[in-house]
Amino acid sequence: MVPSWSEERAEAPVPADSGHTGVWPLDEHNARLLDCVHPRGWENPERPADFVYDLVAVGAGAGGLVSAKQSARRGARSALVEQHLAGGDCLNVGCVPSKALLRCARAAAEIRRADLGMEPSTGDVNFAKVMQRMRRLRAQIAPVDSCETTVKAGADMYIGKATFTGPNELKVGDKALKFRKAVIATGGRAKVPPIPGLAEAPHLTNATLFNLTELPPRFVVLGGGPIGLEMAQAFRRFGSQVTVLEGLGRILGPEDADAAVVVHRTLEHEGVRILTSVSVKSVQHTAGKPWPEIRIEVGLPGKEAETICCNALLVATGRAPNVEGLGLEAAGVDFKPGLGVKVNDDLSTTNPDILAVGDAIDRPEFRFTHMAGAMAGMAVQNALFEGEDLPVNAPSRR
Repeated sequence: MVPSWSEERAEAPVPADSGHTGVWPLDEHNARLLDCVHPRGWENPERPADFVYDLVAVGAGAGGLVSAKQSARRGARSALVEQHLAGGDCLNVGCVPSKALLRCARAAAEIRRADLGMEPSTGDVNFAKVMQRMRRLRAQIAPVDSCETTVKAGADMYIGKATFTGPNELKVGDKALKFRKAVIATGGRAKVPPIPGLAEAPHLTNATLFNLTELPPRFVVLGGGPIGLEMAQAFRRFGSQVTVLEGLGRILGPEDADAAVVVHRTLEHEGVRILTSVSVKSVQHTAGKPWPEIRIEVGLPGKEAETICCNALLVATGRAPNVEGLGLEAAGVDFKPGLGVKVNDDLSTTNPDILAVGDAIDRPEFRFTHMAGAMAGMAVQNALFEGEDLPVNAPSRR
């Protein structure tokens, strides 16, 4: 019987053995989550030395889950490898927890309104309960992406770091996996800009934000893209003093300019301070309890430099693909750190037996969870079932 995380005692985020940031706190909800996505004592499959998989997917986010499960359901011998948490960013540190927070933030904002036919309230927020609710809902959803569910779909599940050792082979720990085709679906991580003092300061990214248990009094968001702005609005509605720092001339730079004006106006109306065309000179910090003092020196066009102080600093300045340390050189796969794996329109790489999908590829415009899943379906079709009809859903009985 696989031991449960509920039996473990932790004083820091777990799991801590993969080089990634784990989840915190280890309460009943996060224990249920980890039992699904990184079960303790998981035993990797035993296969004969001459066994060859039809497809191996590296990374158990949306792209890898779809690749491994769909190929298995279509009759292929497939495997899925994950070093950290199955479910990837979306389940653990992205779509699911962020939307859980946004729902609470919206409720807090609406209860304060006077135009909905109700007496307005102060809408005081119990942040600890907001985060507890998020953890409960995340754990409730987790079985869909669990290691057990992957096995039930017919794929082998490996927990460990995958490293390519050749064009058609990789290793996970002491096990060698041979494959006809492979899909790189290792996702991405928050990009932390090289600002003096930032790396040493206790900053947050999406990987650590959802581990908070207390509301920071002063909250600064570095980056005016969609992720940073939705969290800026949420934390303002929860009660933090919030400042957004954006280097471009406006927030939501790649998006429609008229829409960006509406968002900017709304956020300022709600009390978020937004500074654009900002150059961040340095970050300094002083340790303290319950919160550190973080000082950000910024340059503003036509104005004197300003020091902005906060207790929590969220870095939301873009994403970097997870392509380093995979042994892609040994596999003959061309890639560039910071950009991703070079792919053709059919998602093949410079090794025709290896494809890549999602945040790991050199197409930043496609870095969305549902795009990764859609690309994975294309990769499976192109890798194993080229020339065959696409799978269709069973007809509805309604």
